[in-house]
Amino acid sequence: MNNKLIKKFSPKPLLYGLFGFSFAYSTCVSADPLTLSNVPLQATGKVEPNLMILMDSSGSMAWEVDSNSKPANEDDSRLGIAKVAATTVVKGLGDLRVGLAQFNGSSGAKVLKGLTSISEPGVRDDLITKIEAIDAGGKTPLAEAVSELGRYYIEGYQGDEVTIHPGQAGEANVLASSVLSYEPAYASAGDKPTTSNPAIQQYCQKNFILTLTDGLPTEDKEVSSTLKDYDDDCAASDDDASCFSYSDDGSDYLDDVATALYDINWRPYLVDPKNSSHKNNIVSHFIGFADPALANNQLLKNAGAQGGGSYKYADSAATLLSSLNDAVNAISNSVGTQASVAFNSTSLDIGSVIYSAKFDTSDFSGRLYARSLDPDTGRIASTLWEASEKLADESSNSREIITYRGGKGVPFTATGVAVDGDPSAMGSSHEEDLSVLDTTDNTTDTLSVDRLQYVRGNTDNDTKGDFRQRGAFSSLLDNMTGPKLLGDIVHSTPIYVGKPELNWPSSFGGNKSTETYDQFKIDKASRDPMVYVGANDGMLHGFNAKTGEEEFAYLPALVLNSDRYKGLHAFTHKDYPHNYYVDLTPTVSDVYIDPNGSKKDEWVSVLVGGLRGGGKGYFALNITDPTKFDEANADLVSMWEFDGATDSDYLGYSYSEAQIAKLNNDEWAVIFGNGYNSKNGIAGLFVVYLERGVDGTWDAGDWKFISTGVGTADTTVRQNGLSSPRLIDLNGDRKVDRVYAGDLMGNMWSFDLSATTDTSWGIYGGKPLFSSDSKAGQPSAAILSAPLVARNTAVTSASGANVLVMFGTGQYLNGGDLTDNNAGAFYAVWDNGTTVAGASVVTDNLANQMLKTEGANRVIDDENSVVVDWSKHKGWMMTLATGNVESSGYAGERIISSPSLRRNTLFFSTVSPNPQPCASSGSGYLMSLDFRTGQANDKAVADFNNDGEINAQDHGYIGKQFVACTKNCGEDGASGGDPGMPGQSGFIGDVRCTPGSSGDVICDDIDVGNEEREGRLSWEEFSPR
Repeated sequence: MNNKLIKKFSPKPLLYGLFGFSFAYSTCVSADPLTLSNVPLQATGKVEPNLMILMDSSGSMAWEVDSNSKPANEDDSRLGIAKVAATTVVKGLGDLRVGLAQFNGSSGAKVLKGLTSISEPGVRDDLITKIEAIDAGGKTPLAEAVSELGRYYIEGYQGDEVTIHPGQAGEANVLASSVLSYEPAYASAGDKPTTSNPAIQQYCQKNFILTLTDGLPTEDKEVSSTLKDYDDDCAASDDDASCFSYSDDGSDYLDDVATALYDINWRPYLVDPKNSSHKNNIVSHFIGFADPALANNQLLKNAGAQGGGSYKYADSAATLLSSLNDAVNAISNSVGTQASVAFNSTSLDIGSVIYSAKFDTSDFSGRLYARSLDPDTGRIASTLWEASEKLADESSNSREIITYRGGKGVPFTATGVAVDGDPSAMGSSHEEDLSVLDTTDNTTDTLSVDRLQYVRGNTDNDTKGDFRQRGAFSSLLDNMTGPKLLGDIVHSTPIYVGKPELNWPSSFGGNKSTETYDQFKIDKASRDPMVYVGANDGMLHGFNAKTGEEEFAYLPALVLNSDRYKGLHAFTHKDYPHNYYVDLTPTVSDVYIDPNGSKKDEWVSVLVGGLRGGGKGYFALNITDPTKFDEANADLVSMWEFDGATDSDYLGYSYSEAQIAKLNNDEWAVIFGNGYNSKNGIAGLFVVYLERGVDGTWDAGDWKFISTGVGTADTTVRQNGLSSPRLIDLNGDRKVDRVYAGDLMGNMWSFDLSATTDTSWGIYGGKPLFSSDSKAGQPSAAILSAPLVARNTAVTSASGANVLVMFGTGQYLNGGDLTDNNAGAFYAVWDNGTTVAGASVVTDNLANQMLKTEGANRVIDDENSVVVDWSKHKGWMMTLATGNVESSGYAGERIISSPSLRRNTLFFSTVSPNPQPCASSGSGYLMSLDFRTGQANDKAVADFNNDGEINAQDHGYIGKQFVACTKNCGEDGASGGDPGMPGQSGFIGDVRCTPGSSGDVICDDIDVGNEEREGRLSWEEFSPR
């Protein structure tokens, strides 16, 4: 979904993360009992664009670039240089169906390879082989060739009736074959499209022809009479000299052909069932090469512009490669987002900034934006910086990259990690990973140093051997050039860390006045603000929040893996299938500990990150002082990495976002669920003491695992795992007393950490707080995100905890979830502090709130809903909509992100995936209601009728269909376009900003009134009153 917006590290964190995009590779970690997607799921319905590459094979391509003579070495000819540029581009292609053609001697086109997904095995290498086999000879029949490739696109449906000159003078219905009457030649008859295997396969598919030529048209007259002068800029008769003014024996037909290919709907019966106006046309891009006469040639310029594409001229090998990359980037650019949003402040004011991210599935690159917010409207005003553009200008040798080896932080350099290119004597786990050449038998080679440099951002080997060609910025789209070095940011919500702002009591520090938290806040008030985010290039990145410059990056040793298509070596390989690496949202807090084993406690800011789908483990960094973010201070910055130690069988993939807290035994700890696909398959909670691992070892007592006992190691049945926790302080001493977290089986657990010794900690009451009973174990019952916990102000006489634990259910982890029609639900479960042995709240104990739709909005179905009666109910629930993928395309509705509370208004997002081709990944609702009742607030909360005001006409609605900004959006966050799947909303002042699956962020106004805020968003704030 993605712009991804950032989470601010402050005493009132408003945002958490979740959301994404898919690709054409395998989406499973197949060795594990619960298949976990290796790629973002939201692009599953995405259709790969078609790209037919037309290479000029005329006789002049055998000449030197700057003369009409042949070079001594064929590689130095125009064709030789073009082959190198084209093969280089093909090595970096992704997310496309690609074909190849050349001139058929001096007449039309010859298809060398039909359109095929570049991700299919062997296709990339086959394309390269065919490019390298092209020979020079013959004339330059540009219009004929492009026209015949247009015929290729409609083959099998050439008998359809199409409309020429639609909406213009001369509009008429004719057979497609009468317009594109000449067929191309085929190197293989099997490459010719058919009715059952057409070139244009989906109504939303984009179709392109990219032509590289060194000359103007010659012997180029054989096109249909309809195409001659289609753009009406010259007479159409063959004997009119004005038609041949661009080249001897040529024609003026190229711009006519390009215009017609773009103007006409070539598959009029291949339509969106909801929008019959969709046009299946063909866009043409042209690149002129070598001949100076092409530099400002009007025919080629017209052909590019009127063909919906572009024209660029290249006079050297370097500019040719750049022009090809620009054209391909314009074709294959495909962005999305899947995390939450965040701000540098909690109130809307001058200087407020929103940080957001996008990822591009075509090259698995990422972007991180800082944008200013209009202090009056809360809408996005302008882009301040974009991090990957800054990174493109950074030398790989000047980057400060740290990793972990031998129990301490070290520079990620060949010396720092003992990588020397000698696989016969593996000096480190880094060497073991980086020495692997991805083959069926995991062959090792001597390229470990080159792979290390590749990961650092060195692009020298991007076009060589088995190395992957990374994406590049396009001067057409991005107004700049350079490599895209920032990996895709999918699920990791960035966080903003400025000056220390928590409210720790003085008792948490040392005995001296210089050791208090207040003094720490004074000392660090002017430190540089930073933005931290995990990326799937193997690193946690730290960017300067003011400038966007990368200050440092941390590459956890946890990502190392010498298995095939895993680890860092896979990231460098030409057949990279996409892996998650550092994909979890990091967590930051200020703590008073011994951060480096010096036996001296001090206040420090600590970041804890994890891998999510990238692996099993967590790491801790000392981020107190950004001026020390360099490789020389690697051991100071890196504190520890945790892989479960002797409890590793209980630790699964680290999907649980960690929390940092002080506990009742007076130790600071990192708390997280054990994640998914642990070896034992049992859900449980890890409590890892923060300063225990700084000595580089994990000994007994350095952590505690609290098992729920629910789950199984049996891989033939559904296994269990614990998701992200929510920490609660019940007595106001700023120490955690309870931890709430849900599991994959549909249980919500309450962990009691109120005792002063960890041996007394355990499951409160010995059973789940809540069980989804009849749905237990079904994916629709899974609880994936942290619950929201707030005081139950509807009951003032209760003793004990007296809190409402609020959460949603529904799974979104693998391809099977995209077609699950079962509905999830939202629950608000009352924990009244009463321990009943063997009893859990079940759905029968909850007042059911039923939904119905009115247009694009939702209301409570009063006739079929039950008003909460706290004398007999243990809360309320709301069942969402079941799906019907077969008829509607939409799967069951579910909740995969955490809810939020603003005063008494509960906010949460729902999603309904749509895996169908051309779908916008799915749809969803932005829900807002009274958290105490599960029904509408007393006053309107949002502009449900879209009249620009929040007033009485909006009252009674509780859900608003999310509409992604898919066209003409600009940067103002205005809505408009097709439905999409919303991520978790972020709030600043009275503005709600929601990232969508299209990659945009939609901001709208809310009105939560001025009642005293009852809910609590983080454990640091929660205490009864």
